[in-house]
Amino acid sequence: MNFISLLNFSQLQIDWIQHRVRSRGRVLELTYSEYRLLCLLVKQPGKVFTHAQIYRKFMKRKSLEIQKT
Repeated sequence: MNFISLLNFSQLQIDWIQHRVRSRGRVLELTYSEYRLLCLLVKQPGKVFTHAQIYRKFMKRKSLEIQKT
């Protein structure tokens, strides 16, 4: 199995090994949650996630009730 340690978009580079993100060569200071969210979105390009799906990924819960206000 081949593992790609760096993922490059036009001005964005994600280092999966060091958990570092660079934009135009500068390291971005992301929180753990921001990094996880970015990884979730990058691993499934073009996929649209609902709030509930993202919440479940982060909280590892199988169900979520969203109250409409």
